Amino acid sequence: MASARYAYVKDLGEGSFGKVVLATDRETGEQVAIKKLTRQYLDTRLLEAEVVNHSSLYHPHVIRFREVFLSPNNFNIVMDYASGGSLFSYVRSKGRLKEPFARWCFQQLVLGVDYCHKKARRSARRACFGVANRDLKLENTLLDWPHPSLSKPIVKICDFGYSKHDSRSARTQAGTFCYMAPEVLRNANRSKYDAKKADIWSCGVALYVMLVGR
Repeated sequence: MASARYAYVKDLGEGSFGKVVLATDRETGEQVAIKKLTRQYLDTRLLEAEVVNHSSLYHPHVIRFREVFLSPNNFNIVMDYASGGSLFSYVRSKGRLKEPFARWCFQQLVLGVDYCHKKARRSARRACFGVANRDLKLENTLLDWPHPSLSKPIVKICDFGYSKHDSRSARTQAGTFCYMAPEVLRNANRSKYDAKKADIWSCGVALYVMLVGR
């Protein structure tokens, strides 16, 4: 790992554009997650949006953005580590969730989404209100048990790779197919849609999967 500050521990997951690893911060002793994006395949516009949008968010139900650094082959995004893994993996291990536990998770997901949608950021040209995630799904929803005494986890939204300010100007079919809102799926002619409303649809799909298991 190029940054001397972080000591590699293990791989956490892998995708088409890179992987996520667990590392130890040598300065604080804390465990962190590092999203390692292969520089050769990066879309710089999406990367800029991810860094700007994620770094502007600070909420109990959003994974905290820490910093970025470059290595010879990767662009690295350092975030808090959620020890419980993804909500998708948890649902798959249980088959489906009981209604009280699903409600607990869904309420936190909605609180995080509501915060993102209302977060204001002022640019050089104008004020922008709200960050639409555009890829909400159980795989991008993490569970954290910050203290062993807790009987239920804290739910945290991660991955802002398709996120967008000025959500009403969204045009692209961003996201994961089975979580996409109808207006996103039908948007072959790249007309405008409201990405915040599309996020709300994705939340509904997430709740369905939690309760039904598929």
